[in-house]
Amino acid sequence: MTGSNSVNVFLGLGLPWMIAAIYWNHFQSAESTDAWHARYAGEAWYDKQMPIGFAVPAGSLGFSVAVFTTCALVCLSTLLLRRATIGYELGMAATVPTAIFFVMLWIAYITISIVHEAAGGSE
Repeated sequence: MTGSNSVNVFLGLGLPWMIAAIYWNHFQSAESTDAWHARYAGEAWYDKQMPIGFAVPAGSLGFSVAVFTTCALVCLSTLLLRRATIGYELGMAATVPTAIFFVMLWIAYITISIVHEAAGGSE
């Protein structure tokens, strides 16, 4: 499990971050430099003398964690309910509706996160 988590973190987060950092370091133009400065000029960490680069301003994870925790609790409750009523957590009766429900929970998490970010992402 630890190896799998390492691969997910390094390839899932590290590789895209590295590609973006290399891109911003080597493929800058006057237009991209001006756009970068215009985009981040209002940030507290911004300094107009700093070189441009791959920037991901820190935000609060509170909302995302709350939505994730809610979805996880609903998922675990569903498994407990299935165990109490059917006798199985997965498989046997109602597998397709349960699978669809779990996929819909995932889609709901993604959708709520996107809408929250598009609305400004403030707590």
